[in-house]
Amino acid sequence: MFTLLFKKSTLVVLYFVFVKFLIACSVFQADESQTQDRYIKMGDEINRLHGIFGAAGLMRSSEMGHENYRSDLDLKGEQMKKFGQLWVDEIFRLNSRYNHRGMLSPYRRTKNPQLQVYATATYAYHMHHRAGRWSDHDLEDKILYTGLAFMIDPGVYVLKNLLDDQGKFYHDKQHLQFDKNSMSHGMASLQGHVYAWVRWKKPDGKEDMGQLPHEVLKGHMVYDEKDLLKKFARPTASLLIERWDDQRKIFVFDESSTWHLESLGSLMRGLKSVYETLYMFGNEEDQKIAAKIAEMTGQVLTRTLSLTEVWGLPETINFGEASAMAYSDRVSTKALWNFVNHIGSGFSLHSGGDGMSPYRSGGALGQALNQFAASLDQWLNFGINNLNQSGLTPELYSYHTGQIIESTSTLSSAGLFTVAASNNYRRGEMFERARDWNGLDPRIVQRSRLLYDVIYNHALYLKNTIKKKSY
Repeated sequence: MFTLLFKKSTLVVLYFVFVKFLIACSVFQADESQTQDRYIKMGDEINRLHGIFGAAGLMRSSEMGHENYRSDLDLKGEQMKKFGQLWVDEIFRLNSRYNHRGMLSPYRRTKNPQLQVYATATYAYHMHHRAGRWSDHDLEDKILYTGLAFMIDPGVYVLKNLLDDQGKFYHDKQHLQFDKNSMSHGMASLQGHVYAWVRWKKPDGKEDMGQLPHEVLKGHMVYDEKDLLKKFARPTASLLIERWDDQRKIFVFDESSTWHLESLGSLMRGLKSVYETLYMFGNEEDQKIAAKIAEMTGQVLTRTLSLTEVWGLPETINFGEASAMAYSDRVSTKALWNFVNHIGSGFSLHSGGDGMSPYRSGGALGQALNQFAASLDQWLNFGINNLNQSGLTPELYSYHTGQIIESTSTLSSAGLFTVAASNNYRRGEMFERARDWNGLDPRIVQRSRLLYDVIYNHALYLKNTIKKKSY
Protein backbone atom coordinates (compact mmCIF):
# COMPACT_ATOMS: atom_id res chain seq x y z
CA MET A 1 0.00 0.00 0.00
CA PHE A 2 2.78 2.42 0.98
CA THR A 3 4.63 1.48 -2.18
CA LEU A 4 1.53 2.21 -4.27
CA LEU A 5 1.02 5.59 -2.60
CA PHE A 6 4.68 6.40 -3.16
CA LYS A 7 4.42 5.53 -6.81
CA LYS A 8 1.28 7.63 -7.23
CA SER A 9 2.75 10.59 -5.39
CA THR A 10 5.91 10.31 -7.46
CA LEU A 11 3.90 10.28 -10.64
CA VAL A 12 1.98 13.36 -9.50
CA VAL A 13 5.22 15.18 -8.71
CA LEU A 14 6.74 14.19 -12.01
CA TYR A 15 3.58 15.30 -13.79
CA PHE A 16 3.71 18.77 -12.25
CA VAL A 17 7.45 19.03 -12.94
CA PHE A 18 6.81 18.11 -16.56
CA VAL A 19 3.98 20.65 -16.87
CA LYS A 20 6.20 23.37 -15.40
CA PHE A 21 8.94 22.37 -17.82
CA LEU A 22 6.53 22.69 -20.77
CA ILE A 23 5.36 26.09 -19.52
CA ALA A 24 8.94 27.24 -19.07
CA CYS A 25 9.82 26.05 -22.56
CA SER A 26 6.85 27.84 -24.09
CA VAL A 27 7.74 31.06 -22.27
CA PHE A 28 11.36 30.70 -23.39
CA GLN A 29 10.26 30.12 -26.99
CA ALA A 30 7.92 33.11 -26.81
CA ASP A 31 10.75 35.24 -25.42
CA GLU A 32 13.07 34.01 -28.17
CA SER A 33 10.44 34.76 -30.81
CA GLN A 34 9.80 38.20 -29.36
CA THR A 35 13.52 38.92 -29.26
CA GLN A 36 13.91 37.92 -32.90
CA ASP A 37 10.92 40.06 -33.87
CA ARG A 38 12.51 43.06 -32.18
CA TYR A 39 15.79 42.52 -34.01
CA ILE A 40 13.88 42.25 -37.29
CA LYS A 41 12.08 45.50 -36.44
CA MET A 42 15.41 47.20 -35.72
CA GLY A 43 16.85 45.99 -39.02
CA ASP A 44 13.72 47.11 -40.86
CA GLU A 45 13.95 50.60 -39.39
CA ILE A 46 17.62 50.90 -40.33
CA ASN A 47 16.88 49.82 -43.91
CA ARG A 48 14.02 52.31 -44.01
CA LEU A 49 16.51 55.01 -43.01
CA HIS A 50 18.73 54.08 -45.96
CA GLY A 51 15.74 54.12 -48.31
CA ILE A 52 14.84 57.63 -47.19
CA PHE A 53 18.42 58.70 -47.83
CA GLY A 54 18.45 57.13 -51.30
CA ALA A 55 15.27 58.83 -52.43
CA ALA A 56 16.17 62.16 -50.82
CA GLY A 57 19.54 62.29 -52.55
CA LEU A 58 17.92 61.48 -55.89
CA MET A 59 15.68 64.55 -55.61
CA ARG A 60 18.52 66.87 -56.58
CA SER A 61 18.20 69.10 -59.64
CA SER A 62 19.99 66.80 -62.10
CA GLU A 63 17.85 63.73 -61.38
CA MET A 64 14.32 63.48 -59.98
CA GLY A 65 14.32 67.20 -59.25
CA HIS A 66 14.95 68.12 -62.89
CA GLU A 67 12.13 69.76 -64.84
CA ASN A 68 12.17 66.89 -67.35
CA TYR A 69 10.61 64.67 -64.67
CA ARG A 70 7.99 66.19 -62.35
CA SER A 71 8.33 69.94 -61.99
CA ASP A 72 4.89 70.02 -60.33
CA LEU A 73 6.23 68.23 -57.23
CA ASP A 74 9.06 70.67 -56.40
CA LEU A 75 11.25 67.68 -55.59
CA LYS A 76 14.53 69.61 -55.52
CA GLY A 77 13.01 72.17 -53.17
CA GLU A 78 10.47 71.49 -50.44
CA GLN A 79 10.36 67.70 -50.92
CA MET A 80 14.12 67.28 -50.77
CA LYS A 81 14.20 69.41 -47.63
CA LYS A 82 11.42 67.41 -45.95
CA PHE A 83 13.03 64.07 -46.70
CA GLY A 84 16.43 65.36 -45.58
CA GLN A 85 14.93 66.48 -42.28
CA LEU A 86 13.14 63.16 -41.97
CA TRP A 87 16.49 61.35 -42.25
CA VAL A 88 17.95 63.60 -39.52
CA ASP A 89 14.98 62.88 -37.23
CA GLU A 90 15.17 59.16 -37.88
CA ILE A 91 18.89 58.70 -37.31
CA PHE A 92 18.56 60.64 -34.07
CA ARG A 93 15.76 58.31 -32.98
CA LEU A 94 17.57 55.14 -34.06
CA ASN A 95 20.73 56.19 -32.28
CA SER A 96 18.81 56.95 -29.07
CA ARG A 97 16.86 53.70 -29.18
CA TYR A 98 19.35 51.14 -30.46
CA ASN A 99 22.94 52.34 -30.01
CA HIS A 100 24.28 51.32 -26.61
CA ARG A 101 27.93 52.39 -26.84
CA GLY A 102 28.33 50.58 -30.11
CA MET A 103 26.18 47.60 -29.21
CA LEU A 104 23.28 47.80 -31.65
CA SER A 105 20.36 46.14 -29.96
CA PRO A 106 16.68 46.62 -29.09
CA TYR A 107 17.77 45.82 -25.51
CA ARG A 108 20.13 47.78 -23.30
CA ARG A 109 21.73 44.59 -22.03
CA THR A 110 22.55 42.03 -24.71
CA LYS A 111 25.19 39.34 -24.59
CA ASN A 112 26.02 39.31 -28.28
CA PRO A 113 25.12 41.55 -31.22
CA GLN A 114 23.67 40.51 -34.56
CA LEU A 115 26.45 41.35 -36.97
CA GLN A 116 24.14 41.28 -39.97
CA VAL A 117 22.60 44.49 -38.61
CA TYR A 118 26.04 46.10 -38.26
CA ALA A 119 26.87 45.39 -41.90
CA THR A 120 23.92 47.52 -43.04
CA ALA A 121 23.71 50.06 -40.19
CA THR A 122 27.25 51.37 -40.70
CA TYR A 123 26.30 52.35 -44.25
CA ALA A 124 24.70 55.50 -42.78
CA TYR A 125 27.94 57.40 -43.50
CA HIS A 126 26.85 57.75 -47.15
CA MET A 127 24.33 60.45 -46.23
CA HIS A 128 27.05 62.18 -44.22
CA HIS A 129 29.23 62.19 -47.33
CA ARG A 130 26.42 63.78 -49.38
CA ALA A 131 25.45 66.41 -46.81
CA GLY A 132 26.51 69.18 -49.20
CA ARG A 133 23.46 68.46 -51.36
CA TRP A 134 21.38 70.04 -48.57
CA SER A 135 23.47 73.20 -48.17
CA ASP A 136 20.67 75.30 -49.70
CA HIS A 137 18.15 73.76 -47.31
CA ASP A 138 19.96 74.66 -44.06
CA LEU A 139 20.42 70.97 -43.30
CA GLU A 140 24.07 70.36 -44.11
CA ASP A 141 25.36 70.67 -40.54
CA LYS A 142 22.48 68.62 -39.11
CA ILE A 143 23.23 65.82 -41.55
CA LEU A 144 26.96 66.02 -40.84
CA TYR A 145 26.76 65.84 -37.06
CA THR A 146 23.44 64.39 -35.89
CA GLY A 147 24.23 60.78 -36.72
CA LEU A 148 27.96 60.60 -36.00
CA ALA A 149 27.63 58.23 -33.03
CA PHE A 150 25.43 55.85 -35.03
CA MET A 151 27.99 55.84 -37.85
CA ILE A 152 31.11 55.42 -35.71
CA ASP A 153 30.29 53.55 -32.48
CA PRO A 154 29.36 50.20 -34.08
CA GLY A 155 32.67 50.00 -35.97
CA VAL A 156 34.59 50.80 -32.79
CA TYR A 157 32.66 48.07 -30.98
CA VAL A 158 33.49 45.47 -33.62
CA LEU A 159 37.19 46.39 -33.73
CA LYS A 160 37.44 46.33 -29.96
CA ASN A 161 35.37 43.25 -29.16
CA LEU A 162 34.78 40.96 -32.13
CA LEU A 163 38.09 40.87 -34.05
CA ASP A 164 41.04 38.77 -32.90
CA ASP A 165 44.77 38.99 -33.68
CA GLN A 166 44.47 36.45 -36.53
CA GLY A 167 41.99 38.57 -38.50
CA LYS A 168 38.91 36.55 -37.52
CA PHE A 169 35.56 38.20 -36.77
CA TYR A 170 33.33 36.51 -34.20
CA HIS A 171 29.68 36.65 -33.26
CA ASP A 172 30.56 36.97 -29.57
CA LYS A 173 32.97 38.84 -27.32
CA GLN A 174 34.32 35.54 -26.00
CA HIS A 175 35.53 34.65 -29.52
CA LEU A 176 33.82 31.25 -29.51
CA GLN A 177 31.38 31.55 -32.43
CA PHE A 178 33.01 31.93 -35.83
CA ASP A 179 31.63 31.17 -39.29
CA LYS A 180 31.15 32.66 -42.75
CA ASN A 181 28.45 35.00 -41.47
CA SER A 182 30.50 36.48 -38.65
CA MET A 183 33.43 36.90 -41.02
CA SER A 184 31.53 38.57 -43.87
CA HIS A 185 29.28 40.80 -41.77
CA GLY A 186 32.18 41.67 -39.46
CA MET A 187 34.36 42.86 -42.33
CA ALA A 188 31.49 44.85 -43.83
CA SER A 189 30.80 46.58 -40.53
CA LEU A 190 34.14 48.41 -40.84
CA GLN A 191 33.19 50.14 -44.09
CA GLY A 192 32.62 53.49 -42.36
CA HIS A 193 35.96 53.42 -40.58
CA VAL A 194 37.93 52.50 -43.67
CA TYR A 195 36.10 55.01 -45.85
CA ALA A 196 36.71 57.85 -43.38
CA TRP A 197 40.48 57.37 -43.66
CA VAL A 198 40.36 56.70 -47.40
CA ARG A 199 38.47 59.93 -47.88
CA TRP A 200 40.87 61.74 -45.55
CA LYS A 201 43.87 60.68 -47.63
CA LYS A 202 42.66 60.75 -51.24
CA PRO A 203 43.18 64.03 -53.17
CA ASP A 204 39.52 64.78 -53.82
CA GLY A 205 38.80 64.44 -50.10
CA LYS A 206 40.75 67.56 -49.23
CA GLU A 207 37.59 69.64 -49.35
CA ASP A 208 35.82 67.53 -46.69
CA MET A 209 37.46 64.82 -44.53
CA GLY A 210 40.92 65.99 -45.56
CA GLN A 211 40.37 69.27 -43.75
CA LEU A 212 40.51 67.52 -40.40
CA PRO A 213 43.89 67.18 -38.64
CA HIS A 214 44.86 63.55 -38.13
CA GLU A 215 44.49 63.70 -34.35
CA VAL A 216 41.00 65.20 -34.61
CA LEU A 217 39.75 62.48 -36.96
CA LYS A 218 41.33 59.78 -34.81
CA GLY A 219 39.64 61.32 -31.80
CA HIS A 220 36.32 60.65 -33.49
CA MET A 221 37.13 57.27 -35.03
CA VAL A 222 39.30 55.93 -32.13
CA TYR A 223 41.22 53.77 -34.63
CA ASP A 224 43.33 55.43 -37.34
CA GLU A 225 44.60 54.16 -40.70
CA LYS A 226 47.68 52.54 -39.11
CA ASP A 227 45.49 50.70 -36.62
CA LEU A 228 43.24 49.46 -39.42
CA LEU A 229 46.24 48.23 -41.39
CA LYS A 230 47.84 46.43 -38.44
CA LYS A 231 44.78 45.17 -36.58
CA PHE A 232 42.44 44.47 -39.49
CA ALA A 233 43.71 44.46 -43.08
CA ARG A 234 47.01 42.55 -42.77
CA PRO A 235 45.86 39.68 -40.53
CA THR A 236 42.50 39.40 -42.28
CA ALA A 237 44.17 39.29 -45.70
CA SER A 238 46.42 36.46 -44.51
CA LEU A 239 43.38 34.57 -43.28
CA LEU A 240 41.53 35.14 -46.56
CA ILE A 241 44.43 33.78 -48.62
CA GLU A 242 44.68 30.77 -46.30
CA ARG A 243 40.95 30.05 -46.59
CA TRP A 244 40.64 30.51 -50.37
CA ASP A 245 39.31 27.53 -52.33
CA ASP A 246 40.49 28.05 -55.90
CA GLN A 247 38.24 25.34 -57.29
CA ARG A 248 35.04 26.62 -55.75
CA LYS A 249 36.07 30.29 -56.08
CA ILE A 250 34.99 31.06 -52.54
CA PHE A 251 36.47 31.36 -49.05
CA VAL A 252 36.00 28.47 -46.63
CA PHE A 253 35.26 29.66 -43.10
CA ASP A 254 33.17 26.71 -41.90
CA GLU A 255 31.99 23.28 -43.05
CA SER A 256 29.30 24.52 -45.42
CA SER A 257 29.86 25.77 -48.96
CA THR A 258 26.35 27.27 -49.07
CA TRP A 259 26.05 31.04 -48.67
CA HIS A 260 23.10 33.33 -48.12
CA LEU A 261 23.04 36.19 -50.62
CA GLU A 262 23.09 38.76 -47.80
CA SER A 263 26.33 37.27 -46.48
CA LEU A 264 27.81 37.35 -49.98
CA GLY A 265 26.94 41.04 -50.22
CA SER A 266 28.67 41.73 -46.92
CA LEU A 267 31.65 39.69 -48.10
CA MET A 268 31.98 41.90 -51.19
CA ARG A 269 31.89 45.08 -49.13
CA GLY A 270 34.29 43.62 -46.57
CA LEU A 271 36.82 42.50 -49.16
CA LYS A 272 36.84 46.04 -50.53
CA SER A 273 37.77 47.34 -47.07
CA VAL A 274 40.61 44.85 -46.84
CA TYR A 275 42.27 45.45 -50.20
CA GLU A 276 41.74 49.23 -50.19
CA THR A 277 43.33 49.57 -46.75
CA LEU A 278 46.30 47.51 -47.89
CA TYR A 279 46.66 49.48 -51.12
CA MET A 280 46.31 52.98 -49.71
CA PHE A 281 48.09 52.66 -46.37
CA GLY A 282 50.45 49.73 -46.80
CA ASN A 283 53.84 49.09 -48.39
CA GLU A 284 54.72 47.41 -51.68
CA GLU A 285 54.18 43.94 -50.28
CA ASP A 286 50.77 44.98 -48.94
CA GLN A 287 49.83 46.27 -52.39
CA LYS A 288 50.73 42.93 -53.98
CA ILE A 289 48.46 41.19 -51.48
CA ALA A 290 45.74 43.78 -52.16
CA ALA A 291 45.85 42.90 -55.86
CA LYS A 292 45.49 39.22 -55.01
CA ILE A 293 42.48 39.86 -52.75
CA ALA A 294 40.86 42.03 -55.43
CA GLU A 295 41.33 39.24 -57.99
CA MET A 296 39.66 36.77 -55.62
CA THR A 297 36.82 39.25 -55.08
CA GLY A 298 36.21 39.36 -58.83
CA GLN A 299 36.17 35.58 -59.04
CA VAL A 300 33.61 35.27 -56.22
CA LEU A 301 31.41 37.88 -57.88
CA THR A 302 31.69 36.22 -61.30
CA ARG A 303 30.76 32.82 -59.87
CA THR A 304 27.79 34.38 -58.05
CA LEU A 305 26.53 36.26 -61.11
CA SER A 306 26.61 33.07 -63.17
CA LEU A 307 23.22 32.35 -61.57
CA THR A 308 21.64 35.61 -62.77
CA GLU A 309 18.06 35.53 -64.00
CA VAL A 310 16.27 38.65 -65.21
CA TRP A 311 14.44 38.78 -61.86
CA GLY A 312 17.49 38.34 -59.65
CA LEU A 313 19.64 35.79 -57.84
CA PRO A 314 18.63 32.88 -55.59
CA GLU A 315 18.41 33.60 -51.89
CA THR A 316 21.06 30.96 -51.13
CA ILE A 317 23.92 29.73 -53.31
CA ASN A 318 26.08 26.62 -53.12
CA PHE A 319 29.63 26.94 -54.41
CA GLY A 320 30.47 23.60 -56.02
CA GLU A 321 33.86 22.56 -57.33
CA ALA A 322 32.91 23.25 -60.94
CA SER A 323 30.19 25.89 -60.65
CA ALA A 324 27.77 27.70 -58.38
CA MET A 325 24.29 26.22 -57.95
CA ALA A 326 21.02 27.73 -56.74
CA TYR A 327 20.28 26.35 -53.29
CA SER A 328 16.91 28.09 -53.03
CA ASP A 329 13.90 28.27 -55.30
CA ARG A 330 13.09 31.86 -54.42
CA VAL A 331 14.46 35.37 -54.90
CA SER A 332 14.41 37.45 -51.72
CA THR A 333 14.16 41.10 -52.76
CA LYS A 334 15.60 42.15 -49.41
CA ALA A 335 18.68 40.00 -50.02
CA LEU A 336 18.96 40.98 -53.70
CA TRP A 337 18.87 44.75 -53.17
CA ASN A 338 21.08 44.47 -50.11
CA PHE A 339 23.60 42.64 -52.35
CA VAL A 340 23.35 45.41 -54.96
CA ASN A 341 23.80 48.10 -52.32
CA HIS A 342 26.96 46.47 -50.99
CA ILE A 343 28.48 46.21 -54.45
CA GLY A 344 27.58 49.62 -55.80
CA SER A 345 26.63 52.14 -53.09
CA GLY A 346 28.95 54.25 -50.98
CA PHE A 347 32.37 52.77 -50.26
CA SER A 348 31.94 49.71 -52.45
CA LEU A 349 33.55 47.70 -55.22
CA HIS A 350 32.68 50.52 -57.62
CA SER A 351 34.52 53.15 -55.54
CA GLY A 352 37.71 54.48 -57.06
CA GLY A 353 39.42 57.56 -58.36
CA ASP A 354 42.67 59.39 -57.77
CA GLY A 355 44.71 57.82 -55.00
CA MET A 356 42.64 54.65 -54.72
CA SER A 357 43.28 51.16 -56.04
CA PRO A 358 42.88 50.57 -59.82
CA TYR A 359 41.33 47.10 -59.56
CA ARG A 360 37.76 48.05 -60.51
CA SER A 361 38.92 48.82 -64.05
CA GLY A 362 40.63 45.59 -65.03
CA GLY A 363 41.31 41.95 -64.25
CA ALA A 364 38.72 39.62 -62.78
CA LEU A 365 37.13 42.37 -60.71
CA GLY A 366 36.71 44.76 -63.65
CA GLN A 367 35.12 42.03 -65.75
CA ALA A 368 32.81 41.03 -62.91
CA LEU A 369 31.66 44.63 -62.39
CA ASN A 370 30.81 44.91 -66.10
CA GLN A 371 28.76 41.75 -65.75
CA PHE A 372 27.13 43.17 -62.63
CA ALA A 373 26.06 46.32 -64.51
CA ALA A 374 24.38 44.23 -67.21
CA SER A 375 22.62 42.06 -64.62
CA LEU A 376 21.48 45.11 -62.67
CA ASP A 377 19.82 46.57 -65.78
CA GLN A 378 17.75 43.39 -66.03
CA TRP A 379 16.88 43.30 -62.32
CA LEU A 380 15.77 46.93 -62.24
CA ASN A 381 13.73 46.64 -65.42
CA PHE A 382 12.02 43.52 -64.15
CA GLY A 383 11.52 44.98 -60.68
CA ILE A 384 9.75 48.16 -61.75
CA ASN A 385 7.39 46.16 -63.97
CA ASN A 386 6.56 43.44 -61.42
CA LEU A 387 5.29 45.20 -58.31
CA ASN A 388 2.49 44.35 -55.88
CA GLN A 389 -0.92 46.04 -55.95
CA SER A 390 0.43 48.96 -53.92
CA GLY A 391 3.17 49.62 -56.46
CA LEU A 392 5.88 48.31 -54.12
CA THR A 393 8.52 45.63 -54.55
CA PRO A 394 7.15 42.31 -53.29
CA GLU A 395 9.04 40.27 -50.73
CA LEU A 396 9.63 37.14 -52.84
CA TYR A 397 9.78 36.01 -56.47
CA SER A 398 10.12 32.47 -57.74
CA TYR A 399 13.72 31.94 -58.86
CA HIS A 400 12.56 29.52 -61.55
CA THR A 401 9.72 31.56 -63.10
CA GLY A 402 9.93 35.09 -61.76
CA GLN A 403 6.36 34.93 -60.48
CA ILE A 404 5.52 36.77 -57.27
CA ILE A 405 5.18 34.19 -54.50
CA GLU A 406 4.88 36.65 -51.58
CA SER A 407 3.34 39.96 -52.58
CA THR A 408 3.71 41.73 -49.24
CA SER A 409 6.41 44.39 -49.15
CA THR A 410 8.48 44.72 -45.99
CA LEU A 411 10.24 47.85 -44.79
CA SER A 412 13.56 46.20 -45.57
CA SER A 413 12.68 45.11 -49.11
CA ALA A 414 11.21 48.56 -49.87
CA GLY A 415 14.03 50.47 -48.20
CA LEU A 416 16.83 48.47 -49.76
CA PHE A 417 15.26 48.60 -53.23
CA THR A 418 14.96 52.38 -52.92
CA VAL A 419 18.55 53.00 -51.85
CA ALA A 420 20.05 50.45 -54.25
CA ALA A 421 18.06 51.70 -57.23
CA SER A 422 18.71 55.37 -56.41
CA ASN A 423 22.47 54.89 -56.21
CA ASN A 424 23.01 52.38 -59.00
CA TYR A 425 20.45 52.85 -61.78
CA ARG A 426 23.02 54.40 -64.13
CA ARG A 427 25.57 51.54 -63.83
CA GLY A 428 24.34 49.94 -67.05
CA GLU A 429 22.82 51.26 -70.27
CA MET A 430 19.04 50.99 -69.78
CA PHE A 431 18.46 54.03 -67.53
CA GLU A 432 19.59 57.65 -67.48
CA ARG A 433 19.16 60.74 -65.29
CA ALA A 434 16.51 63.31 -66.20
CA ARG A 435 19.01 66.02 -67.06
CA ASP A 436 20.19 63.95 -70.02
CA TRP A 437 16.79 62.86 -71.39
CA ASN A 438 16.63 65.44 -74.19
CA GLY A 439 17.43 63.73 -77.50
CA LEU A 440 17.83 60.33 -75.82
CA ASP A 441 16.31 57.05 -77.01
CA PRO A 442 12.60 57.34 -76.00
CA ARG A 443 12.69 53.81 -74.56
CA ILE A 444 15.43 54.78 -72.11
CA VAL A 445 13.48 57.90 -71.13
CA GLN A 446 10.31 55.88 -70.60
CA ARG A 447 12.08 53.27 -68.46
CA SER A 448 13.86 55.95 -66.43
CA ARG A 449 10.64 57.88 -65.83
CA LEU A 450 8.94 54.71 -64.63
CA LEU A 451 11.88 53.99 -62.34
CA TYR A 452 11.60 57.47 -60.82
CA ASP A 453 7.86 56.95 -60.34
CA VAL A 454 8.49 53.68 -58.50
CA ILE A 455 11.25 55.15 -56.33
CA TYR A 456 9.07 58.13 -55.40
CA ASN A 457 6.18 55.82 -54.50
CA HIS A 458 8.50 53.79 -52.28
CA ALA A 459 9.75 56.99 -50.65
CA LEU A 460 6.20 58.02 -49.78
CA TYR A 461 5.49 54.56 -48.39
CA LEU A 462 8.61 54.64 -46.20
CA LYS A 463 7.77 58.14 -44.96
CA ASN A 464 4.17 57.20 -44.13
CA THR A 465 5.23 54.22 -42.01
CA ILE A 466 7.03 56.51 -39.53
CA LYS A 467 5.04 57.47 -36.46
CA LYS A 468 5.70 61.05 -35.56
CA LYS A 469 7.04 61.80 -32.10
CA SER A 470 7.54 58.12 -31.33
CA TYR A 471 10.74 58.86 -29.45
